[in-house]
Amino acid sequence: PLADFKLAKLDNVLATPHLGASTEEAQRNVGIDVAQKISDFLKNGVISEAVNSASIGQKDYAGVGPYIELVEKLGNVCVQICSGGIKRIEVHYRGKIAEYDTRILTPYAVKGVLKSISGYTINEVNSLLAAKERDIKVVDSKSTETENFANLIRIIITTDKDVYKVNGTI
Repeated sequence: PLADFKLAKLDNVLATPHLGASTEEAQRNVGIDVAQKISDFLKNGVISEAVNSASIGQKDYAGVGPYIELVEKLGNVCVQICSGGIKRIEVHYRGKIAEYDTRILTPYAVKGVLKSISGYTINEVNSLLAAKERDIKVVDSKSTETENFANLIRIIITTDKDVYKVNGTI
Protein backbone atom coordinates (compact mmCIF):
# COMPACT_ATOMS: atom_id res chain seq x y z
CA PRO A 1 0.00 0.00 0.00
CA LEU A 2 1.03 3.56 -0.61
CA ALA A 3 2.19 5.56 2.39
CA ASP A 4 -0.19 8.44 1.63
CA PHE A 5 -3.27 7.04 -0.07
CA LYS A 6 -5.50 10.13 -0.09
CA LEU A 7 -8.39 8.45 -1.90
CA ALA A 8 -8.95 5.93 0.93
CA LYS A 9 -9.13 8.76 3.46
CA LEU A 10 -12.23 10.30 1.85
CA ASP A 11 -15.48 9.83 3.79
CA ASN A 12 -17.38 8.61 0.72
CA VAL A 13 -14.81 5.92 -0.25
CA LEU A 14 -14.69 2.38 1.05
CA ALA A 15 -11.53 0.53 0.02
CA THR A 16 -11.52 -3.28 0.19
CA PRO A 17 -9.03 -5.93 -0.91
CA HIS A 18 -9.64 -7.75 -4.16
CA LEU A 19 -11.34 -11.10 -3.57
CA GLY A 20 -11.23 -13.18 -6.73
CA ALA A 21 -13.43 -15.89 -5.26
CA SER A 22 -16.09 -13.76 -3.62
CA THR A 23 -19.23 -15.47 -4.98
CA GLU A 24 -20.75 -18.47 -3.23
CA GLU A 25 -20.07 -20.66 -6.27
CA ALA A 26 -16.44 -19.54 -6.46
CA GLN A 27 -15.95 -20.13 -2.72
CA ARG A 28 -17.43 -23.64 -3.05
CA ASN A 29 -15.15 -24.44 -6.01
CA VAL A 30 -12.05 -23.17 -4.18
CA GLY A 31 -13.01 -25.26 -1.14
CA ILE A 32 -13.42 -28.39 -3.26
CA ASP A 33 -10.07 -27.77 -4.98
CA VAL A 34 -8.25 -27.29 -1.67
CA ALA A 35 -9.88 -30.40 -0.18
CA GLN A 36 -8.81 -32.43 -3.24
CA LYS A 37 -5.20 -31.22 -2.92
CA ILE A 38 -5.12 -32.15 0.77
CA SER A 39 -6.70 -35.54 0.01
CA ASP A 40 -4.08 -36.21 -2.69
CA PHE A 41 -1.33 -35.44 -0.20
CA LEU A 42 -2.79 -37.54 2.62
CA LYS A 43 -3.61 -40.53 0.40
CA ASN A 44 -0.64 -40.49 -1.98
CA GLY A 45 1.94 -38.13 -0.49
CA VAL A 46 1.71 -35.96 -3.61
CA ILE A 47 1.98 -32.19 -3.26
CA SER A 48 0.78 -30.32 -6.32
CA GLU A 49 0.78 -26.62 -7.13
CA ALA A 50 2.50 -25.66 -3.88
CA VAL A 51 4.10 -22.24 -3.90
CA ASN A 52 6.99 -23.04 -1.57
CA SER A 53 7.52 -26.78 -1.94
CA ALA A 54 8.63 -28.93 -4.86
CA SER A 55 5.78 -30.79 -6.52
CA ILE A 56 6.49 -34.25 -7.85
CA GLY A 57 4.26 -36.96 -9.24
CA GLN A 58 2.97 -40.01 -7.41
CA LYS A 59 5.40 -42.39 -9.17
CA ASP A 60 8.41 -40.26 -8.21
CA TYR A 61 7.13 -39.84 -4.66
CA ALA A 62 6.77 -43.61 -4.33
CA GLY A 63 10.41 -43.95 -5.41
CA VAL A 64 11.93 -41.26 -3.19
CA GLY A 65 9.46 -41.06 -0.29
CA PRO A 66 11.16 -43.81 1.72
CA TYR A 67 14.41 -41.79 1.60
CA ILE A 68 13.05 -38.60 3.21
CA GLU A 69 13.87 -39.66 6.76
CA LEU A 70 17.23 -41.14 5.71
CA VAL A 71 18.47 -38.04 3.88
CA GLU A 72 17.54 -35.78 6.80
CA LYS A 73 19.34 -38.07 9.27
CA LEU A 74 22.40 -38.22 7.02
CA GLY A 75 22.56 -34.42 6.99
CA ASN A 76 22.27 -34.36 10.76
CA VAL A 77 24.96 -37.01 11.25
CA CYS A 78 27.33 -35.27 8.86
CA VAL A 79 27.05 -31.92 10.62
CA GLN A 80 27.72 -33.65 13.97
CA ILE A 81 31.18 -34.73 12.79
CA CYS A 82 32.06 -31.35 11.25
CA SER A 83 34.19 -28.59 12.61
CA GLY A 84 34.45 -25.11 11.16
CA GLY A 85 32.06 -22.89 9.30
CA ILE A 86 29.97 -24.61 6.64
CA LYS A 87 30.66 -23.40 3.11
CA ARG A 88 29.00 -26.08 0.97
CA ILE A 89 26.49 -28.93 1.26
CA GLU A 90 26.42 -31.57 -1.47
CA VAL A 91 23.81 -34.28 -1.85
CA HIS A 92 24.62 -37.08 -4.29
CA TYR A 93 21.99 -39.60 -5.41
CA ARG A 94 23.42 -42.80 -6.87
CA GLY A 95 21.73 -45.85 -8.36
CA LYS A 96 18.06 -46.43 -9.14
CA ILE A 97 16.99 -43.48 -6.97
CA ALA A 98 18.60 -41.18 -9.56
CA GLU A 99 15.90 -42.23 -12.03
CA TYR A 100 13.32 -40.42 -9.91
CA ASP A 101 12.66 -36.73 -9.32
CA THR A 102 14.71 -36.12 -6.15
CA ARG A 103 13.96 -32.39 -5.78
CA ILE A 104 12.00 -32.95 -2.56
CA LEU A 105 14.92 -34.76 -0.89
CA THR A 106 17.63 -32.10 -1.00
CA PRO A 107 15.73 -29.64 1.24
CA TYR A 108 15.38 -32.41 3.83
CA ALA A 109 19.14 -33.03 3.72
CA VAL A 110 19.81 -29.32 4.23
CA LYS A 111 17.24 -29.28 7.03
CA GLY A 112 19.15 -32.11 8.71
CA VAL A 113 22.35 -30.11 8.51
CA LEU A 114 21.01 -26.75 9.65
CA LYS A 115 18.33 -27.58 12.22
CA SER A 116 20.77 -28.26 15.05
CA ILE A 117 23.06 -25.29 14.36
CA SER A 118 20.51 -22.61 13.45
CA GLY A 119 19.08 -20.01 15.76
CA TYR A 120 15.57 -20.45 14.35
CA THR A 121 13.28 -23.20 13.14
CA ILE A 122 14.49 -24.92 9.99
CA ASN A 123 12.13 -27.07 7.95
CA GLU A 124 12.06 -28.59 4.48
CA VAL A 125 10.32 -25.49 3.10
CA ASN A 126 12.79 -22.87 4.35
CA SER A 127 16.03 -24.87 4.53
CA LEU A 128 17.40 -23.90 1.11
CA LEU A 129 16.69 -20.22 1.78
CA ALA A 130 18.30 -20.51 5.21
CA ALA A 131 21.42 -22.00 3.60
CA LYS A 132 21.52 -19.21 1.02
CA GLU A 133 21.18 -16.56 3.74
CA ARG A 134 24.23 -18.10 5.43
CA ASP A 135 26.20 -18.12 2.15
CA ILE A 136 26.19 -21.92 2.09
CA LYS A 137 26.20 -23.31 -1.43
CA VAL A 138 23.87 -26.29 -1.91
CA VAL A 139 24.57 -28.69 -4.77
CA ASP A 140 22.94 -31.96 -5.68
CA SER A 141 23.79 -34.49 -8.35
CA LYS A 142 22.40 -37.73 -9.70
CA SER A 143 23.91 -40.75 -11.38
CA THR A 144 22.40 -44.17 -12.03
CA GLU A 145 25.87 -45.70 -11.59
CA THR A 146 26.88 -47.02 -8.19
CA GLU A 147 29.44 -49.58 -7.10
CA ASN A 148 28.19 -51.56 -4.12
CA PHE A 149 24.55 -50.62 -3.57
CA ALA A 150 21.32 -50.46 -5.58
CA ASN A 151 20.84 -46.97 -4.12
CA LEU A 152 23.21 -44.70 -2.25
CA ILE A 153 22.87 -41.20 -0.88
CA ARG A 154 26.02 -39.30 0.02
CA ILE A 155 26.11 -36.03 1.95
CA ILE A 156 29.32 -33.99 1.71
CA ILE A 157 29.83 -30.92 3.87
CA THR A 158 32.74 -28.63 3.10
CA THR A 159 33.77 -26.29 5.90
CA ASP A 160 36.56 -23.78 6.20
CA LYS A 161 38.59 -26.56 7.91
CA ASP A 162 37.92 -29.82 6.02
CA VAL A 163 35.53 -31.97 3.98
CA TYR A 164 33.19 -34.43 5.71
CA LYS A 165 31.21 -37.27 4.08
CA VAL A 166 28.50 -39.70 5.13
CA ASN A 167 26.74 -42.35 3.05
CA GLY A 168 23.46 -44.12 3.54
CA THR A 169 21.08 -46.49 1.85
CA ILE A 170 17.86 -48.37 2.52
